[in-house]
Amino acid sequence: SIATLTGTTTLSGFFDIVANSGTLDLGTNTFVVTGTTSIDAGGALTTGLNTTTLTGNVSLTGAMTFGAGSTFTSGSAGTTDIHSGGVLTLLGDGTTGTFTGAVTVDTGGTYTETGVVTLVSFSSTLTNNGFFTIGTGNHTFAAAITNGGTFTTGTGAYTMTPGPITNTGIFNYAGSIGLTTITTANASGTFNYTGAAQVVQTTGAGFVGYYNLGLSGSGEKVVAALTGATQIVGTLAISGTGTVSLTGNSNANALTIGGTSMRPGTWGAAGATYQDAVFTNATNYVTVATGRKVGIYHGDINPGGTTTVTGNNGST
Repeated sequence: SIATLTGTTTLSGFFDIVANSGTLDLGTNTFVVTGTTSIDAGGALTTGLNTTTLTGNVSLTGAMTFGAGSTFTSGSAGTTDIHSGGVLTLLGDGTTGTFTGAVTVDTGGTYTETGVVTLVSFSSTLTNNGFFTIGTGNHTFAAAITNGGTFTTGTGAYTMTPGPITNTGIFNYAGSIGLTTITTANASGTFNYTGAAQVVQTTGAGFVGYYNLGLSGSGEKVVAALTGATQIVGTLAISGTGTVSLTGNSNANALTIGGTSMRPGTWGAAGATYQDAVFTNATNYVTVATGRKVGIYHGDINPGGTTTVTGNNGST
């Protein structure tokens, strides 16, 4: 069932949409809760172009959807927790969101944005172990981001300072602003640069390199030295329609280009043992430790006759 509120509503106590109770539609009205807000599984809160302020703790196992052009403020005196099964959606196109307290997305929880938001700001820590997708528009992250799930950005202007980004999951970054705060653990995790022209972070306080590094999308990805303590421990995966400019030498355990595993050795433009058109800088290269083997043939050789070897010379 769907219930609709009209007019300005202020609740000074506990607000709960209980399990399987249907949807409360706030329409275009002002809605304020000064206590704790809970949306249980099977319950939903939706809005049109309205203003919603949730001052206390927010606990979400159901769904909250804020319409285009709406203004949403959460947790000025509390936290926002999206539990397994919970979904918080900002429909963008002029929407403004403010998360004052800490935000946590549990495994199985989802935060998502669509359209072009005006500004969404996170003033405290953000911890994601579920699915966290932000759209196009201005975003400010003022404290630490810890990702153990899947974190995906659009192509907007993202300010991610001063807090560090620690990634042990999958982090897909399409923003055009160069990152300087990654301290991603190099024992696990994948960091993907998925936008157009982007500069890959290779230095910074606390930076320890990447486990898996992905370069996709379009445009030129600029990569300085990733070697020694900051080398790519796992795989450097290059795909998409862009190019890679190596402004320093790097080391990776493995290399894939377009999904195909490459041979061990040095890779780059002219001057490397192996060349690929994806690399544009003729001076530097990536040294790859492992990969597919070359010229392994299992079968019988016919002495004095003709032996034909067919197949991929990259078989292992």
